[in-house]
Amino acid sequence: MKSLQVRDGITPVVGDLAGDRAMASIARDMADRNARLSALYTSNVELYLAQDGRLPRFVANLNSLIDAGVR
Repeated sequence: MKSLQVRDGITPVVGDLAGDRAMASIARDMADRNARLSALYTSNVELYLAQDGRLPRFVANLNSLIDAGVR
C-alpha cells in the first residue's frame, strides 16, 4: 500500500457512489490517464445503500465503470 501511495497509485474519492457523478468522474479520470482499476475499496457503503434502497443504483454505477473500459 505504501508503495502504491508513493507512486500516486491510490486515489481517494469522496462522493455519492450511488449518485450520477462520482463513479462517472472516476471512469473519466481513469480513461484520461489510460489507467486500469485494480481495486475499489468502498468500506461498507453497500450496507448503507441497501438500507436506503439505493444499492441497485450503486451496482449500476459499478457496471458503468466496466462498460467504460476501466478494467
